[in-house]
Amino acid sequence: MLGITSERCPKTGALGLAIIGGAGSFSTFVAGPLMGRINDAFGPGRCLQIWALLPVVLIVVFGLVYLADKAKGGYKAEKLSASDGQ
Repeated sequence: MLGITSERCPKTGALGLAIIGGAGSFSTFVAGPLMGRINDAFGPGRCLQIWALLPVVLIVVFGLVYLADKAKGGYKAEKLSASDGQ
């Protein structure tokens, strides 16, 4: 996600990367106890089946992003000029 952020939004710089990194840390903070609660409620076998759906969701989301880029003519990296950084 940091690579995608730096490629798609280079003008955000360190602040954009910090926001994405913070969002990842926050999601880990939320997901850990949630995974424990689901494991306690349903047991380890059912918990694995539930969490195995997450990669499927990510494949769908990133597949839609790919198709949206392809419909617009493909992904093109944004170029910054020397004056953009000032």
